[in-house]
Amino acid sequence: MPEYQNEMQALDNATIRVTLPAAARLTIDDVAKVDGHLMLLVGRIVRNGESLVPAGELKFEVGDLAVVVGPPEQIARVAAELGERDNAEIGHEQN
Repeated sequence: MPEYQNEMQALDNATIRVTLPAAARLTIDDVAKVDGHLMLLVGRIVRNGESLVPAGELKFEVGDLAVVVGPPEQIARVAAELGERDNAEIGHEQN
């Protein structure tokens, strides 16, 4: 088993608001993986009030809210790449 899978890590979740223009060139895979290894999950994207199912090649846009789950240090890394943590609570609307 690879070393990165040997230890159980504490997981956290956060909502991150995309505020950095440079983040608009990044995809879900760009921020979720490090050296080809999945390090965190992007569970949901809210763009202009609409929920999107995050897929690997979906690019972020300024103003997006991204719900992420992963180790705290990975959440901090992604928050720095995309913008900032946000206290927004994203509900589960039904369509």
